[in-house]
Amino acid sequence: MANDPAYVQAFENILDRERPDAVIPGTDFELVLFADNRARWEERFETHVIISNPTVVRIADDKYLTYRFFRNHGFATPDSCLPGEESALIERVGFPLIVKPRVGARSVGVAKVQTKDELARALAAGEGLVIQECVATERSEYTAGTLTFEGRCDASIVMRRDLRDGNTYRAYVEAFPELNVEVRRMAEALGSYGPANF
Repeated sequence: MANDPAYVQAFENILDRERPDAVIPGTDFELVLFADNRARWEERFETHVIISNPTVVRIADDKYLTYRFFRNHGFATPDSCLPGEESALIERVGFPLIVKPRVGARSVGVAKVQTKDELARALAAGEGLVIQECVATERSEYTAGTLTFEGRCDASIVMRRDLRDGNTYRAYVEAFPELNVEVRRMAEALGSYGPANF
């Protein structure tokens, strides 16, 4: 597993044996580890590790840091706050709200809350949470992928999706021109390198 202390050595053994031209991490659990080791692995094993720099990865891995980054760069974002700041958020946007881990995936630990009591229970159930304005319905859930090199996003795909257990169950690919323009702008503003998911 990527969080196992032996993972780095095991992966380096594979790099040493296989000497691939390029490596692209395949799971979110590997992103920080790959970003932190990219320069060393590229030099030592003469391979290209297709991953953004550690700062970009840490921003993108943390939903609150992502919110702040895009808000500060002029993008429309769901209003968000940390626990302890929820009264002001409720005043601004009301209910429903979404409570989720700052770092996480596949809807693990995500709760949609309709009242202050539900919000208090959701906040008591976990640590490292972010509270966000609910901006979507089940029919307006999207995922997007981008491919960016040398500061330019050359490819993107946006899909409306249906979720099951937090994973994409069905995806609907259409042109979605406005969303494709926006995710390309976001990828470039963030400074992503290689593939990114929004």
